[in-house]
Amino acid sequence: MNLNNGLFIISLDLELRWGVLDTKSLVSYRERLLRGREMIPRLLELFEQYGIHATWGTVGYLFFDSYDELVEHLPERRPKYDNSELSTYRLIEETEELDRNEVEDRLHYGAELIEKIVTTEGQKIGCHTFSHYYCDEAGQTAEDFRADLKAAKEAATRKDIELESLILPRNQVRRPHLQVAEELGFKCYRGSKPGWIYQPVSEPASPPRRLARMLEDWLGLFSPYTYECPEKKEQEPVNLRASQFLRPPPRLPGATSSVRKKLAEQLKRAAEKREIFHLWWHPHNFGRQPERYLQFLEKILVEYEKLNKTHGLRSVSMEEAVCFCNGK
Repeated sequence: MNLNNGLFIISLDLELRWGVLDTKSLVSYRERLLRGREMIPRLLELFEQYGIHATWGTVGYLFFDSYDELVEHLPERRPKYDNSELSTYRLIEETEELDRNEVEDRLHYGAELIEKIVTTEGQKIGCHTFSHYYCDEAGQTAEDFRADLKAAKEAATRKDIELESLILPRNQVRRPHLQVAEELGFKCYRGSKPGWIYQPVSEPASPPRRLARMLEDWLGLFSPYTYECPEKKEQEPVNLRASQFLRPPPRLPGATSSVRKKLAEQLKRAAEKREIFHLWWHPHNFGRQPERYLQFLEKILVEYEKLNKTHGLRSVSMEEAVCFCNGK
């Protein structure tokens, strides 16, 4: 279906420590995660300033503000990964790393953050699964996935939030799991960006693949990344696939302006062709160089604001994008 306006989608993966439990040590990553958390109110302020609507794909654990509340709402059925290190439940069951509540522990609880997000105009809470669930790992099943999504929806319902969008960890997408998501009422999901380097893998991307992704995000060799409104497939939510990961470039002469220019070109293409451009990142990515990353993002939002006025480019959440694609 043709769109009346180009659409600019932003989605974020909100996971705190749960998203890096199997790849980063707490010692090495604590400060970046904490700085990333601190960036969320500032991101929301920036979104309000520029009229940005966004979807925050949130791990289900973050809906709770205390250990006792979290444990009380854990599902009985859990993924049985062959590699037990992938299960986030081990942190809850086998260690004492979680403090009692969100005041003491800013890495594992997020009820306060969710409240800030839902009370900011244009922001939607999406589902990043309950337990940061990996769909493509050996040992888990589609029925395990069903239990996980049900737990996420129940956690959200307790806060009067209806989950309609799905952002899968590592973008691991499998058809049986999409059918489960459809049955549970999810309207859309974020699929992978086209190209072999972005295809989901059942483990963290290898160094060569990560390097290829960085170069592509900076150089845009395979652009354009905009796309027409997707058709809905039978027994699957709508695939609002990723266009670009927000990755500020290294501090090299001309690099920042070059990458920013390429992003601006993609936004302009979406506006002129009435297509979709979908930008995504994790809040903790901003924990590395907070001020630089915020400045980089704001300049992109300035470009959006110009195109909104001149071409009618619209900022939409994933949930809103589905409505536009359905002609509603």
